[in-house]
Amino acid sequence: MMTRFLFLTVVLSVAAVACAEESEESLANLDPSSNASTTSTLPDAVVATTTERVSDPSTSTVGPTTTALAPTTTELVALAEQTEPSCRRVFDFGDEDASDWAVINDGVMGGQSVGVASIDRGSILFQGVINTNGGGFSSIRGVIDPASLAGTTRLTLRARTDARSYEVQASDAVAGRSRRTSHFAAIEFDEATTDAEGWTLGTVDFAALEARIFGTPVAAEPFSPDDAIEIGVILADGVDGPFELEIDWIDACETPTGSE
Repeated sequence: MMTRFLFLTVVLSVAAVACAEESEESLANLDPSSNASTTSTLPDAVVATTTERVSDPSTSTVGPTTTALAPTTTELVALAEQTEPSCRRVFDFGDEDASDWAVINDGVMGGQSVGVASIDRGSILFQGVINTNGGGFSSIRGVIDPASLAGTTRLTLRARTDARSYEVQASDAVAGRSRRTSHFAAIEFDEATTDAEGWTLGTVDFAALEARIFGTPVAAEPFSPDDAIEIGVILADGVDGPFELEIDWIDACETPTGSE
């Protein structure tokens, strides 16, 4: 009886050892990706393999993030420089601008139009009455530094307008130019830019300026922004009656390379 008992005890002990060894072998072969909770106990080589698998777009179920595809700040700045003109302020109509501006009406030609201008609260208000029984115009003109428009291709201004047909009037000091010659072009106001207070953006391309003497077109060299000495606004639309135009600021702008 004792011999049979000892034999059974040995058999059970051997079976227990075999089961333990089998369990250890099973744990050693366990796929680390099947249970995330085992990651902290895995060897370094296994952890590295698991991390690589998650970050590889070709094997991960998580698609590329928006952040990875979004342009950088540098790229956005570069894009803005390509699509937006570079502008500089010529007039902001502070108190220092008041002495640079003058009103010239058709009285110099025997006309009867009336125009006045005042600078207040950072804008210039140009208003009056056009009388076509005579010259039929009123204008305001501002003296500028010859470098103010150098290298630029157009003017941009912010204004509140009564929808009459205003023009920019510009003069330069090109050698041989008649002092009576000025250049004119209509201000193109963009209604889409009008805000709740009625301010609208208007533009004038220098290439559109036409040379005139006393309102009559003449053959002359194109307007030269690099030699500009005066810019202004004139109303000579052939319509009798009151007018009012308020200008907040005037900028000179460059056309970005490659946008033409």
